[in-house]
Amino acid sequence: GVPAGGEKLPGGESLIELQERSWATMQRLLAEHKDGTIVVVSHYFVILAIMLKALDLPLRYFTKFKVDPASVSTLEFADYGTRLVLFNDTSY
Repeated sequence: GVPAGGEKLPGGESLIELQERSWATMQRLLAEHKDGTIVVVSHYFVILAIMLKALDLPLRYFTKFKVDPASVSTLEFADYGTRLVLFNDTSY
């Protein structure tokens, strides 16, 4: 069978492919801005795919998290690993 996240919409990419593409972009941004703050503005699927990868969680957890439109989530990347600082905040 197809692994979780491996299904494709016609003419589209799978969730696995989306996560790989998004994570490659995050890695590039982190390498280019090692001592800075990065702001990434994106859509639901990309935000969750990056969050799950950063937190070392499998894609099958995709439906366990809710991301509201225009919400703010914050990840902290450090030598010891990644920390979820803020998730789905809409209090602004």
